[in-house]
Amino acid sequence: MIGHSMGGAIALAYAVHYPDQVRRLILLDQGHKPNAMIPFREYGIFGFAFPLLRLLYHSSPKRLMKSIEARMNKSDSVFSEERFQLFCRRVGVESTSMIRTAFEQPARLSTGGLHLLFGYDGLDFKDLLRRVKVPTQLYYADFTGIDLKEAKRTLRHIKRAERELHPSVQLIAVPGGHFVQWSRHFSMEHVERFLRTEEGNG
Repeated sequence: MIGHSMGGAIALAYAVHYPDQVRRLILLDQGHKPNAMIPFREYGIFGFAFPLLRLLYHSSPKRLMKSIEARMNKSDSVFSEERFQLFCRRVGVESTSMIRTAFEQPARLSTGGLHLLFGYDGLDFKDLLRRVKVPTQLYYADFTGIDLKEAKRTLRHIKRAERELHPSVQLIAVPGGHFVQWSRHFSMEHVERFLRTEEGNG
């Protein structure tokens, strides 16, 4: 299984609960740090409303889901070259045609997706990572040249993880931001070698 961010959290939880069904696990910038109480980095200005949304979700999920879905999907976001270039600079990736396509065609928000979002919000990533026993590679963003504060926070959590994790878990730094799979430093060949090895440690 391979997953980035929220997808990585789902893959990690699955590998912990159903280890006999996972031969190898690849995590892309997920598992080594706790979820932010105010996830501004992930959701922008929407992140500041998250503490209140958590409370509303647990008290009246159906009403909240319908309200958010209607509001978020009322107007389609228009592609802007300026916003696209700003995004690439902010997350530290090159403006390739693949990333442009992903930016031009974002997934639409749905009620099911919102339930997944709030479920993801409640996961203890670091605890799950400590419990995983299947051969795992975690490619984490070191935020070099992107965000000094996040780089220091990342290093602190990585040092702690190195002392606590099962020997089958490898931590691999990728220079840049959260979208490690889009970094020019990310090696798909390295992933393929890991997937091909018998013990997942080559």
